[in-house]
Order: sequence, then structure tokens, then C-alpha cells
Amino acid sequence: MGGAHLRLKGFCINMVLVGLGLLGGVLLFEGYLRLTDQGGEGFLQPDPYLGTFHIPKKRFVWQKACFRTDVKFNSRGLRDVEHTLEKPAGVYRIVVLGDSYAEALQVKLEESFPKVLERLLNEANLGKRFEVINMASSGFGTDQEYLSLKHYGVQYRPDLVILAFLTGNDVRNNYYVLERQENHWPKPFFVFDENGNLVQLPFRSSNVGQLRGILAHFRIYGWLRNRVYETPVLHRWLWKLGLVGANPPGATRPDGRQDGEPNIPLDFQVYLEDYPHDWEEAWRITRALILKTKEEAGRHGARFILVSLTDGTQLADSDRVEGEYPAMAERQYNVDKPVEILTAFSKEASIDYLPLVPIFRAYLRKHQESIEHFHYSCDGHWTPLGHRLAAEAIFTKIVSDRLYQ
Repeated sequence: MGGAHLRLKGFCINMVLVGLGLLGGVLLFEGYLRLTDQGGEGFLQPDPYLGTFHIPKKRFVWQKACFRTDVKFNSRGLRDVEHTLEKPAGVYRIVVLGDSYAEALQVKLEESFPKVLERLLNEANLGKRFEVINMASSGFGTDQEYLSLKHYGVQYRPDLVILAFLTGNDVRNNYYVLERQENHWPKPFFVFDENGNLVQLPFRSSNVGQLRGILAHFRIYGWLRNRVYETPVLHRWLWKLGLVGANPPGATRPDGRQDGEPNIPLDFQVYLEDYPHDWEEAWRITRALILKTKEEAGRHGARFILVSLTDGTQLADSDRVEGEYPAMAERQYNVDKPVEILTAFSKEASIDYLPLVPIFRAYLRKHQESIEHFHYSCDGHWTPLGHRLAAEAIFTKIVSDRLYQ
């Protein structure tokens, strides 16, 4: 009995020592990655209302082949400077809702369109001081943007709410049938009930989401994630578990095909002339969510502007689109269709609407520039020029329509 007890004690001590050794090794490697600026940390954590949001006070470097940006979130997780909840006297507040375009990790904070807009308004001598508060986050759909305003944005007592809408993926984001194949972060969704009312589906953050939020604080997670993306079999396995978000090669898409097959990419289907049922339903939900966002703003005394952004596909010529995705040539498509839908809907619902596609196209024609001047070739998001042009267009809309009064 004594010998068995001693052997068990020795085994436990050895296991503790092994565990401490492994922990020490992990901490040393984490320190090495931080010193050498490798790996990269995540920046999202679970949120009870939105699914995910930024980690408050998180600092990191966001880089790809054509840009490198130092990013810092404020104490409330916004990619912005600090703002008090209480609105100072004489201040006109604008809240911007949006996804990664408005979040703007690809450019310096002062180059993002919310900050450029704030600067233009304050330089215009309009008799008041302006604050533009950026509540955008990567991957958000209109559902999350509406909930962001409802649960957090109204606390800032905005005078104007801007919904920055990306036709390239926001419609897909809003319908669980389309989005569930693309996004492994748990997120809220809305559907129509039997009475035709838009209702939120039951939602709670998953344990996997909680785990990813914890791992996001460590460089070693980013380093391992990059190794996973280079190993297709492991990538596919972890993707199915929800521990990595990017689709692996060969992942099945909602249309039953796989990546790499000659088909129309999922997000390009928003430009089809004739929509399948799922896209019709996604648009139906999207229009209702835009209207709910406007109504939520109005309930708190704020005006509302819907601004549709630009997707590279909308600015490229048809030969370029069909050259990259040959299957597009076999189907009838119209890159202006989302703007046409939003134009008709906004008129019907009395929504102030600003489409940026015509403005960007006019600039391209006038200056004879390529779309890479607006959209990074390595990433697809706006360059500083794209953000500046968007800010100038929104500024003109606010001033010419006297929305600040």
C-alpha cells in the first residue's frame, strides 16, 4: 500500500513538473513572438448582444502585403478616440454603424472616413462642434449594426446615425441560411414570424466563441492559426470545430459546390439579375433591418442616413470581372442592382439615401485612375483615397441637406 502510494505521488509530481515545463515553454515562446513582432493576436471577443465585438484597449498591428497599420481600440472597444457617454453642450454627435469598411483597419485612424468627416465638419464653421463616433466592427451585418445602436449607440445620444451599408456582403450577412456557411463566430439573426413580423432568433454566445475570445489575447494563437492555414487538412478540421473562421480550400458552399469549382462566388450572387429564393429572403430581411435601424434612431431623436459603400466589383469593367470569374459570363448579372433596390426602397420608406458608387465612378472617369486607387489590391478594402472621397460625399450630403440643424 505504501509503495503504491509513493508511486502515485511520484507520478503526480512528475505530471506537475511536465505541466510547469510546458507552461514555461509556452510563455517563453509567447515572449519571443512579442519581441520579434510575430504571430499577431486576435481582436474580437464574445458580446452578449452582438455575438462579437472588439477587445477594449486592444493594441496590435494589422498588415498585409500592401499596408501596415498600428491599431488601438478605446476603453469601450471602438476604433476611435475616447468619448464620454454624456454629450457635451454644443456638440452635434454622429454615430457611424458599419462593418470592416468603416472599421478601417487598413488605414490610420485619422485617414478613416468617420474621422475625415469629423474634421471636415469642424472646419466648415457651421456653428457647433461635431463628434463622429465609429461603432463599426469587422464582419457585422445590418442585424448586428441595428443591435449595436439599440444596446450601445443610443447611450451617446446621437443627433444623426449613419448606416454604412456594403452591398458586397451585408445582404448575405443578414440571412442565416447564407451566412452560416461563411461565419463561425456566433451571431444574432432575424427572421419573419408567421404574422410577418421581424423577430430575433434566440441567441447566446457559444463555448467555442468564449474560447476564441480568450485565445485572441495571445500571440501564439495567431502563430498557430497561420500554421493551420498553411495545412489544409488541419485547417478543415479546426474550421468544422469553429476554432478558425476563414473557409478552408474545398469547403462546401451554400449552393452545394466547393471553392475552386467554376461557379459564381457566393457574394457575387448579390449582383445576379434573377435571384434564387434565399437571396430574395435575404433582401427582405435586410430592408426590414434598415427600417428598424432608422426607427431606433428616430425613437431617440436622431436623424438617419443610409450610405451604400463601393465594392470592387461595382467599379471594375465587365471584362475584368468575367476574366477573374468566367462563370459570371454565363449568367445575367447587374452590378447596379443592389443600388437600384436600395434606391427604390429608400424612396418608399422616406429614408435619406446616399449611394457612393456613382461618385466613385465619376472620379475614376475624371482622373482616369484604376480601382486600385480606391480599393487595396491585396485586401479589397478602401485606401486612404477611398475613405477621403466617401467622407467628402457624406459631408456634402449633410451640409447641402442641412441635416446638422
